[in-house]
Amino acid sequence: MYVKDWHFPREYPEYNAYNVPEHFRDDWMNRYATETGSDDFRFLYIGPEGTWTPLHRDVYCSYSWSANVVGYKLWILFPPSATSHLVDKTGNCVYNISDTKTAKEKRFQESFSHFKEAIAQRRMVLQPPDSVIFVPSGWYHQVYNITDVISINHNWFNGWSLPRVFKHMQDEMQIAKETLEGFQFDSFTELNINSNQERKKPEVDTNAVQQLMKANTGIDCRGFVDLLCFASDWKLNDLTRLELQEHGWKHKSAAHALSQLETILSEIEKCWAKSIDKTRLSKLNNVRTKICSFLKNVITKSS
Repeated sequence: MYVKDWHFPREYPEYNAYNVPEHFRDDWMNRYATETGSDDFRFLYIGPEGTWTPLHRDVYCSYSWSANVVGYKLWILFPPSATSHLVDKTGNCVYNISDTKTAKEKRFQESFSHFKEAIAQRRMVLQPPDSVIFVPSGWYHQVYNITDVISINHNWFNGWSLPRVFKHMQDEMQIAKETLEGFQFDSFTELNINSNQERKKPEVDTNAVQQLMKANTGIDCRGFVDLLCFASDWKLNDLTRLELQEHGWKHKSAAHALSQLETILSEIEKCWAKSIDKTRLSKLNNVRTKICSFLKNVITKSS
């Protein structure tokens, strides 16, 4: 039996089993989850020798870090440039890259015709006990427990990975929209044939798109905007505090995060206006105004 995705830190907060490494603490996903009481992305894995995790890319196209408390893991990782060779036209990825029998089947070869090109790009890492591995945003990976293993894993993102995460959200919304359009088109065509009347193709319901996106991804546009507004307030408070201290890497990182947030929030206002309610749009606009004002003040001081 392989115990995976156990929310141990959330279920036993008083235990305080470990401290997150400093360079992984700028974690918008779990900070937001903790503050709002929503589902978090902090997991404990316990698996005997021989257990494994199928090929996947992490939730929201986020980063992840994984610390081995006990045992050895073998990681097989693929850079984003290999993604098109690992995913078929329907969006499904290869389940098990080590399944040589399936790889020889005609159906597999038709769906993943460039699978060998992906294999040529793979990276293999043997992770020993008392070590931490960082998985970049968008990297597919398959993981094997070479021995009995206990490990801690967090999914997370921040300002540095925000553009890739936002692109993932845009793609997921488009997939949901196209899925519903296909369903409506089939229904519309059948109705049109039966009635022999010309009818205007109906628009896809915005709420239905959001519901399907959340079912597929775990979050919709509205939830993503809430997360980003939360992160914006957090980073503004961080920078206000850091302004009173010496300007080190933390200050530069927070300033970069705000700059990325302003860019993405601006794009959201343009592209997602129909998908977000007026209250969220107003909040988003207010947050953008505060960020722009702060960044302008920083530039003025440094010039």
